[in-house]
Amino acid sequence: ESQERFALFMDTLPAATFIKEEDGTTIYANRYMSNVMGARNWVGRSTRDIFPHDLAEQIIADDRRALAAGYQVVEEKIPNPDGEHRTYQTHKFRIPRKNQPPLLGGIALDITERKQMEEKIWSLAYFDSLTNLPNRRMLLDRLAQALLRAKRYQNSLAVMFLDLDYFKAINDSLGHDVGDELLKEVASRLSACVRSGDTVSRHGGDEFIILLPEIALPEDAALVADKIIRTINTPILIAGNTLNISTSIGIAVCPAKNSDDINGLLKKADSAMYAAKDTGRNRYRFYAEE
Repeated sequence: ESQERFALFMDTLPAATFIKEEDGTTIYANRYMSNVMGARNWVGRSTRDIFPHDLAEQIIADDRRALAAGYQVVEEKIPNPDGEHRTYQTHKFRIPRKNQPPLLGGIALDITERKQMEEKIWSLAYFDSLTNLPNRRMLLDRLAQALLRAKRYQNSLAVMFLDLDYFKAINDSLGHDVGDELLKEVASRLSACVRSGDTVSRHGGDEFIILLPEIALPEDAALVADKIIRTINTPILIAGNTLNISTSIGIAVCPAKNSDDINGLLKKADSAMYAAKDTGRNRYRFYAEE
């Protein structure tokens, strides 16, 4: 009767429950594991028998840590028989036995939808919805980290403020749909002009900010600006319209021995960008106190 009650209780749980020997062999799996996670003939098979190599080794390592600590909560992506990966939050715990090695118990909750929602919220908070570039919030976070590293390791960094020339005229004459496609293409071109450790962000409208967290000389930022100007100048075909655009770039360099803060650096780059606009557009200017 006790075994029947246990089996009924465990099979009714909306979660995967299992018990393993110390060597990873499954000796109990509830109905959820067969009906939801897929019939894999769990009982009598080891972790390496059931899962692909890399996943099996990860699970085995988690199991060993749980046995050693007594209790552990981990997240594991488990493939269903149809190939879909689901994320499980698994509570693993040691089950002592007299004169025998302990068993490992586990309760796994499917948190796939929760993780997807968390990722969506995070994306909305830190990425621009149109271009998928980092937004202002993420840029400020990365700039703060870059300034700390620059002070610690005596490196220089540069911030580039970009504005597309006459974008409003294109938007007004050809429509916002064309304008949006143009912004997405510009975002792609800007990303191709920088290193993997640099940050290209959309500031809003047709303004972009690029963070170069490590440069040896100001000329390094000038080389990137030259490359960007040439790349943006290449005609863009959108909805049957050949668009010739240009950009004005302001550059603020923060030297190794710096005292700049985030807002001050951004204001300097913004000021330099307007200087580039005032001196003919389609060019870059460095910020200088004078």
